[in-house]
Amino acid sequence: MVVSLFFATFSSMVGIGIIAPILPLYAETLGATKLWIGIIFSGFSFSKLVFMPLMGRLSDLKGRKAFIATGLLIYIPISLGYIIADSPFYLTLVRIGQGFAAAMIVPIAQAYMGEITPHGKEGKYMGAFMMALYGGFAFGPLMGGHINDRWGYDADFYALSTLSLLAFLFVLIFLPELQLHKKREALPARAYRSMIKSRWINTLLLLRFMNALCTGAIVAFLPLYGKQQMDLTASQIGLILSANILFVSILQGPFGWISDRVNRKAMVITGEAIFFGLLCFISSTQTFIQLMILSMFFGIAVAFSAPSMTAIMVIETKRFGLGSAMSLYNVALNLGTMCGPLLAGVLADWVGIGPMYKYFGMAGILFALYFALVYKLPDRREPFTPRDPDTPTE
Repeated sequence: MVVSLFFATFSSMVGIGIIAPILPLYAETLGATKLWIGIIFSGFSFSKLVFMPLMGRLSDLKGRKAFIATGLLIYIPISLGYIIADSPFYLTLVRIGQGFAAAMIVPIAQAYMGEITPHGKEGKYMGAFMMALYGGFAFGPLMGGHINDRWGYDADFYALSTLSLLAFLFVLIFLPELQLHKKREALPARAYRSMIKSRWINTLLLLRFMNALCTGAIVAFLPLYGKQQMDLTASQIGLILSANILFVSILQGPFGWISDRVNRKAMVITGEAIFFGLLCFISSTQTFIQLMILSMFFGIAVAFSAPSMTAIMVIETKRFGLGSAMSLYNVALNLGTMCGPLLAGVLADWVGIGPMYKYFGMAGILFALYFALVYKLPDRREPFTPRDPDTPTE
């Protein structure tokens, strides 16, 4: 069960990661400005943002497997739409369609994993799941850059469609439906409203949003920065993106194990503060090696905080239905990845790509400090559950 979920998630994320290093460059060949590139990237996140709450809620009521399989099935023809897109506008439409399909995959797979996670091992199990998630996305840019240098843009999009087909078949054949939707008690009718009433939960979602805002700016414009400032190839850009995500993938498991034994909030604050601080150094990089090393440290910082963030979210929201909870968690992520490229596009046109990252870094540090402040305050409306060893007493 776990292996089939991991493999399906890994395969689907490899497919998505394939186009990460080449999409900004491909958009430029269609006449896209920096603002248009931001819009193209944001279209994917906007679509996920709109549809994830609905899909998550329906999966709580109807089951998980059908949604995951359907999302992967839709990915297959949508991926080929990149090939026939002939303008930034049509490329944006393709991204919106892909976002609709993606709304059925990752958050619902996270919910599935959360439901089979033993009590007290949330960090370990969610860390292992995130290893598969980020591992696929780490391998994707490396593959995509190599394919592009050897065979061109179209080959990347055919590879994306093929991997989506493989993941769909694997889910269809090997992933069982847990049938928990038929056994669980009735879920609160206003689950989303109840969750965001908690100051701890909505502050966690706010930090997740800021992290995604900065990540969206990195993914959308770091390839252009490398191309313009260092004349990097698509393969080199793919290596830089893969290095980041590979470290996230490898370290999620160990840091997840640690998060079950230490203060999770401290891990979140430390990892996020380091991540935001490193953003300020992007404009100081002058060579491929320097940018590669910085990318690796980005990955270490994200891996340090991510399992703790996810574990806290699972513990605090399981009673509301994990499909709804993980969709809300991913709404914060996709709101950030939607706004990040747009804001980055505006700032890049104004101050340049390198200096733009300093603004993101300084804003992120302020968000991390706010998180640290709020988590010291008691929240009498929605206190932490007694299961969490980090529970503050009132």
